[in-house]
Amino acid sequence: MLDRDAGEMVNPEHIVRLLNIRAEIYAKNLSTDNETLDEHFYNYAKQNSNTPSEIAKDSSGWVSCGYYESVVAVITRWNMQFLSTDFWKHGQAGLMDIADKIYPAYWFGEQHPFEFEFVVADNPSMHKIFTNLQIVSNKVKPDSFHFEVIGDVYDFAPDKKNMYFRQEAMKVFYQYNGADLIYNRNFLETQPEHNKVSADFPHKYYARQDTFNEIYDSYKQCVGLVNKDYDHLTGSEIVYYPTRNEYAVWTHQKAVSVDDFDGYKQDDDGWEGARALIASNCKYLEDRWHVVINPIVVCYKNEYNPIDNIAGNAASLVPSNSTWLEHTDLTGTDIGKFPKLPVLNSPLPYDDNNVPLFTDNPSVTDDNIPKDLQAIGYTIDDFDTDSWLDDIDIHGYSWGGTGTNANREEVPIRDKFVKVRIRYTGKDLALIDFINTIYQLSYA
Repeated sequence: MLDRDAGEMVNPEHIVRLLNIRAEIYAKNLSTDNETLDEHFYNYAKQNSNTPSEIAKDSSGWVSCGYYESVVAVITRWNMQFLSTDFWKHGQAGLMDIADKIYPAYWFGEQHPFEFEFVVADNPSMHKIFTNLQIVSNKVKPDSFHFEVIGDVYDFAPDKKNMYFRQEAMKVFYQYNGADLIYNRNFLETQPEHNKVSADFPHKYYARQDTFNEIYDSYKQCVGLVNKDYDHLTGSEIVYYPTRNEYAVWTHQKAVSVDDFDGYKQDDDGWEGARALIASNCKYLEDRWHVVINPIVVCYKNEYNPIDNIAGNAASLVPSNSTWLEHTDLTGTDIGKFPKLPVLNSPLPYDDNNVPLFTDNPSVTDDNIPKDLQAIGYTIDDFDTDSWLDDIDIHGYSWGGTGTNANREEVPIRDKFVKVRIRYTGKDLALIDFINTIYQLSYA
């Protein structure tokens, strides 16, 4: 439809008027060879005529057939250009003069994404390291790739429960302060337990939309405390399945083609070529998309206080020596220690005005803490203001200098099976012939 200013509309507040129609339908008395039908109309006419005593079988009296009711939309021809295609039925986009063509994933005047998923369960008795995807299809580029594994083989696996608690608590905190996020409202049923080393997924995609249908939820590029090229990194999160009481790792990877970079050439050995090769994770070549599966990015931190009488001032790994703070509920009852919330490991999410949270007023007070967290004793003292990507001593050992990301680890997607979800924007029609998942056996 034409994109015109609403000021050009005739009666812009009500460009369409609804006209209610109610009419009584009459039919003349019939004279047919069917005596039963004639008798029916004669008796019906006598009951409904204003002068039933004067009506005869062969008279020209009218018979009431009841009422007809309908609602008709009335619009001026000029205002037709401002209508969108909001009337739909199977196989047809729109009705009458405002009918549009059928477009892929375009419903009710709005473009929607679509996605599909599958499970790679080949040789399920063996652990596999999943490295690449090959999508034989037309040139329509996927929007993102999503990989889910249970992840019990990783070093951070013992801390998955705590990672999930921190993750959902941060989402509640951000949601309370103006973001629009999805989170598990029953996350407080998860009881955190201190482990030797704490883990966290940095660079989380905290801009996920919150809609009524999960297929429309998407991960958007966040531009905040990190470089704008950060969208080529992997953002991971912990998901919880209550029926199995199991925590899994869901890794999200935005599709970045090497051809997306301006000025890139196949034999480019300059800065732009190097940047494109490092930042990209897919390329369309010979009728197939070649996709590199990005690794999981995880960082660690020691959350125990060092003890002076231990060699090297190493931390004593006992709960009483934890840096977690003691909490009390609203009744003053001691409910134990709870993990601190790392606020500097990931970019700040955006509010409804597309502005990062706390931009205008960066100070955070107890009033910014949602009631769910206040009920279990959280205050501003429970926010971890250290970036876990900086220099952190792990059990008395320094992992490099400040800002070296020494405790940042990249681990490949590995498990006995993996669930893969591929997402498209829906703007173009994707024709997919088959998908090949490339992996190597893991003997670790």
